[in-house]
Amino acid sequence: MKPVAFVDDYLPYFRGVPDDIHMALIIREPNGTPNIGDELKNVSSSHSDLLEFAKWWIHRTPNIK
Repeated sequence: MKPVAFVDDYLPYFRGVPDDIHMALIIREPNGTPNIGDELKNVSSSHSDLLEFAKWWIHRTPNIK
């Protein structure tokens, strides 16, 4: 299996994801979030929720079926 995207709302889970996989971070509430720091620069995109990411992904990659 060769994933093209990894989507999660917890930044530490992105550690070790290969660079050729799109890393999409779902933004959490600003208070008490672990999604801060230098690791944010490794994320390919960020989105307010999974639906926003899905719509963005479909628009960005219309040939994927």
